[in-house]
Amino acid sequence: MQQEKKTLQPNRFRMDNLFPVKAALPFTVHTYDIDAAGHVNNVVYIRWLEDLRNLIVEGTFGFKHLIETHHYLVVISTEAKYRKQISLFDRPEGEMTLTGVKHGIYELRAVITVNGRTSFSAVQKCVVINTKTGTMFTGKTDGFKLPSEMPY
Repeated sequence: MQQEKKTLQPNRFRMDNLFPVKAALPFTVHTYDIDAAGHVNNVVYIRWLEDLRNLIVEGTFGFKHLIETHHYLVVISTEAKYRKQISLFDRPEGEMTLTGVKHGIYELRAVITVNGRTSFSAVQKCVVINTKTGTMFTGKTDGFKLPSEMPY
């Protein structure tokens, strides 16, 4: 018996084929990133998470597409663990992975390393919000769809 092949319709919201999505960036530690204790200020790590998350958003949803359809990805929680300080002349590298979505909540896991050793790790949870109604997008309502050029 021959199995029937599944064909995916273009522009269909298929989260099961989306994960994992990864982003990676090298970071530069600037003098203004350093606090009085001589290491990177905690707020800088959050900014680096934003840089990584923006790469994932652009690669999966597309900022233009989100804005045109009146949606935006909003961080609802961040769990951060500072493991080893980063100093001025260090060369940190960050990696973030969009690991999945459950009940409309997207989970992103990040790690920032220096010389292969973990300095910082975080888990962020995000939701897509309809900016007109202020409601959370769950993948079932309000007509939001991934761009047609997304790899399914």
